Amino acid sequence: MNENLLEIKFYGLQGFRLIRHCVSEYIRKMLRDKPGLMEVALNEAVNNAIEHGKASIKLKLNVIAGKRLVVRVKDQGAGFPGQTLLAKDEKDFEFDESGRGIMIMKASADYVRYNRCGNEILLVKHIEQEECG
Repeated sequence: MNENLLEIKFYGLQGFRLIRHCVSEYIRKMLRDKPGLMEVALNEAVNNAIEHGKASIKLKLNVIAGKRLVVRVKDQGAGFPGQTLLAKDEKDFEFDESGRGIMIMKASADYVRYNRCGNEILLVKHIEQEECG
C-alpha cells in the first residue's frame, strides 16, 4: 500500500472546487510547506483538462522515494499535440491567447510531459531534502 498516493476522479470545475483544498494541502505537506508554483501548475493542468477534455478527469498525486512529487492529470478528450507545444520557446506564446498555461507549467515543474494521445500530462517536482546540521 502506498500511503503517499492520492487519486481522485471528478467532473468539471464544480468537482475540482470540491477537492481543491485537499489537493493543495497534500502538495504543501509533500513539498514541506514550500509549494512554490506547483499548485499553480496543477491548476493550469486541471483547467486545461476541464476546458478541452470531456467527461471525467482523473487526478493522481504521488511521492516517489521521498524525492519527487509526481502529478498526473488525465481527461477523456481526444487530446492534442502537447509535446509539440512543450517544445516551443516562451516567446512563441508571447501574444497568443492560449499556451500560457503550458509555459507556467514548464516554469513551475522540473519535468513536464504529455502522453502520446495528448490527454494526460505528467508534472514532476523534486522535493527539497532537509539539511542536517
